[in-house]
Amino acid sequence: MMFKPVSKTAFYSAGVRVLDAQSSRPILRDTLAQRVMGKGGLEIFEPFRRFTYPNGANIARHKIIDDALKERFKGRPQRRTIVIGAGLDTRPYRMKTGEWVELDEPLLLSYKERNLPAAECPVPLERIPIDFSKDSLADRLTPFATKERVSIVIEGITMYLEEQQVANMARTLVKLFPDHSLICDLMTRKFIGRYGRRFRQAIESLGAQITWAPDEPVKVFEANGYDWIGAASIAQRAAELRTIPMPPWAVSLLPGLRDGYAVHVFKPA
Repeated sequence: MMFKPVSKTAFYSAGVRVLDAQSSRPILRDTLAQRVMGKGGLEIFEPFRRFTYPNGANIARHKIIDDALKERFKGRPQRRTIVIGAGLDTRPYRMKTGEWVELDEPLLLSYKERNLPAAECPVPLERIPIDFSKDSLADRLTPFATKERVSIVIEGITMYLEEQQVANMARTLVKLFPDHSLICDLMTRKFIGRYGRRFRQAIESLGAQITWAPDEPVKVFEANGYDWIGAASIAQRAAELRTIPMPPWAVSLLPGLRDGYAVHVFKPA
């Protein structure tokens, strides 16, 4: 199937979860990852199997977001979660709580639906196809607009966008969902330049391009309607979880590594 280059990165993230599920000490226990990838997805992932540090960081990133969502479901088991660029994520099936809306490219969602149908999800799940290069995010999300509290997840996506796209997305979300938590991972220029060169080359071999890794990505969200609430270092959490062969104290001594790639939480100002 002729997936768009960025869509192919979804198979990388799912492949890492397959390795985790097959390991002797799984963190995520995503037993559905292999099913949702399919045979073709495993072939896309194979060249990435050797990337110990990026793979371990990917598991930590997913775990941080899992834990952030679990906190938001406490006392609110019906809370809606909107995932922009959902890829091959299986959280609705694993968490078995809440109401979920997934948005991604039509071909990728069609592939996902064949391998892991929304009808099999134990909680309400709606999948919304969107061509990010042509379609309006506001048009796709307006039917779900609400003043109720919701969670919005953007994972593994912003680095493939242009800054104006990030700014437009931020303004759209603030307008449609005035009471939401935005959970997203952000990467700095220093981090990708110092720690991500070989991995960046592997991503580019899929045809995808890392286009947005500014010095201070948080400021773009703050300039477009958000207050920054906090962040969790992905490298620090990976060290704590032992998904990378590096002790937590060593990560703490390298601020460019510790702070250069993190999961951030924002709320509308």
